Amino acid sequence: MERQTEPTTAEVDASTTSRQGSTEEATASFHPSPAAAAAGPPAPRGEIDAAPQLNRFHLLARLGAGSFGTVYRAYDPQLDRQVAIKVARTDKFADAAEIEWFFREARAAAQFKHPHLVPVFEVGREGRYAYIVSALIEGSTLASRLSQQRFAPQEAVRILRELAGAVHTAHQKGVFHRDIKPSNVMLDPQGAAHLMDFGLARRLTGEPLQTQAGELIGTPAYMSPEQARGKSDTVDARSDLFSLGVVFYELLTGQRPFKGTLHEIIRQVEQAAPVAPRRLDPRIPRDLEAICLKAMARDPDDRYPTVLHFAEDLRRWEQHQPVLARRINPLVSAAKWVRRHPAITTAITAAFLAVGGTVIYQQTRPAWVDVRVSPADSGAKVLLNGELISLDPEGRALVPHAPGQVRLSVTAKGFLGEYRDATLVRGKERTYLASFELIPNAGYARITSDPEGAFVEIVDTRGKSVARGATPFHSPRLPAGTYEVTISRELYAPLQQKLVVPPGDSVVETNVGKLQPLIAHASSYQFLQVVRKQLAQKCDLVVRDAPLQDVVKQLVERTKIPLAFDTQALAEAGIDLQTPITQDLRGVPLQAILRTIFQPLGLTIVPQGNADRPGTLQVTTRERARRQMMTVVYPFAPEIAQLSGVPGAFDYQSLIHNLMSAIPDWQAQTGDGGTIDIDPVTRSLVIIQTWENHLKIDDFLKNLRESRLGQAGRQLDNP
Repeated sequence: MERQTEPTTAEVDASTTSRQGSTEEATASFHPSPAAAAAGPPAPRGEIDAAPQLNRFHLLARLGAGSFGTVYRAYDPQLDRQVAIKVARTDKFADAAEIEWFFREARAAAQFKHPHLVPVFEVGREGRYAYIVSALIEGSTLASRLSQQRFAPQEAVRILRELAGAVHTAHQKGVFHRDIKPSNVMLDPQGAAHLMDFGLARRLTGEPLQTQAGELIGTPAYMSPEQARGKSDTVDARSDLFSLGVVFYELLTGQRPFKGTLHEIIRQVEQAAPVAPRRLDPRIPRDLEAICLKAMARDPDDRYPTVLHFAEDLRRWEQHQPVLARRINPLVSAAKWVRRHPAITTAITAAFLAVGGTVIYQQTRPAWVDVRVSPADSGAKVLLNGELISLDPEGRALVPHAPGQVRLSVTAKGFLGEYRDATLVRGKERTYLASFELIPNAGYARITSDPEGAFVEIVDTRGKSVARGATPFHSPRLPAGTYEVTISRELYAPLQQKLVVPPGDSVVETNVGKLQPLIAHASSYQFLQVVRKQLAQKCDLVVRDAPLQDVVKQLVERTKIPLAFDTQALAEAGIDLQTPITQDLRGVPLQAILRTIFQPLGLTIVPQGNADRPGTLQVTTRERARRQMMTVVYPFAPEIAQLSGVPGAFDYQSLIHNLMSAIPDWQAQTGDGGTIDIDPVTRSLVIIQTWENHLKIDDFLKNLRESRLGQAGRQLDNP
């Protein structure tokens, strides 16, 4: 089977122009593993070079690359699922305007909801990288399958009907794909087709055209003649129909209709008619040949009016009904005969008009309306000029009606209402097709804050709480409308603002910004918990006479937690980084491993950074650590301060006394800088102490809180 490489416009541009892209390596937020680094030569410029993580997503495998970006298989730990991530090439997208061009793909695809369109979940930025997260479709591309097998006519028709339904959904939203080809179609393990990659999509409204006049858009072998001529401002839904016809041609014949070099292909698309499919394979049904060639007509007016009409003709063939497509060759022959015999043609035309006018005048046939509502189980109520129409279980109805102007209206609970004005014409062959894709009257909200972990409550207009959670917060499905949102967090001023949830199952993104702290070091306790979580991570360490420096390096590689030596302090204490270490520790928390290694050497760790951006864990001497003080604000918990036993009476002095007594070496380690105070505004504990003492203080307060809660519970059980 003859196969050719698809020349794309991006490849042509690359031969004559170049972009001034950045040649810097990935930013420090990506930490390649040694195994990944040894896997082979570096990825092309603009890809993430063996990075195991992008934002919260863990990159698992590189699936492929195109002119605009690279696609990875990734794992989303937040929703516990695998996804596909398309990362923009940094050498192709050097500034904000070009990144916005890349996000056009997400804005186009995120509008759609169709079983044969790959859904887009979210977009984001991480350092220099812009990315789009979409559903992961297991299987192979249609292009890959075409290189291995020939499709039966029934299978080809099924695939094209599925793609036509997906494209029609995009057209209803005012979006053209403009790059439909087998490599942009995924076949899942069940054989179902899924259209992807709206990277060249153009919206009808709300977005300017991103190309210059005369620039080619799409893949030449599959583009329409109007695209090949560079008239991008005239490209409409019928251009996508032409591309579907080319894919159908390839499925039926096993060959592309246009072949050769890039310039030869463009010339053929503009000027030459494709070889009729039955000349390549006489076994192809004549009706399918007619449908294919009508979809590929050079003049857009000679094609089907819409992709939906194309899909309907395919359905007629499947159900053994006469198709509406007309073969081109007889029409061409008739046109030539008319030009050779103008006088005879005039006479025949006059007679035909006279007879035809009489027949039409005498006709009493009604007009017909073909109504289709999706989803079929929506319980929709359809009115035709005020009269109720009954739908079948598939959401369809074929009804007669008097010709003329009519209005169709559709209403359904939980969906936006729709109406459509139409002109009906006599005759069943002129049946008016009215297809309604109902838009859900509901949506979602995603709320973020800085810092994260703030409590979120969404209240409707009646004051009823409809959703609660912590930032970053993903709301459940909410009816479209206006809500009141409250964001609160300990030690920070609360916020309230309006939230408008859009219809169409869309997601409204709300970033409340940076919360205003009520006290200095408000995020210090969060930072303490972040570091404690890092130290609680379990890992294995088995070494024998390994240098101290190599042991720490192994721990960094296994836990991804950066550790750095305070070289000046170690040098002053005379500690050699080549000191041999022998340990066999398996499934042990990192904190226990570090204590086992460092205590005999008189070493310990001191964390650097803050809650927003945790830094390294600095390995230093215990003597220097005792001189390094940290301020931590412990949020106030009333139950731990009620030591007097009287509700509402807080015995702070007893609390401070008990707290200092619980740490035997409090005085020895505090030096001149250790203090403990009560903030009267937030009623929180503000403590300046060493890192090791803060760990003991945190444990003491947690144990005290659990003890007081236990006492309160026993009092409730035994009143």
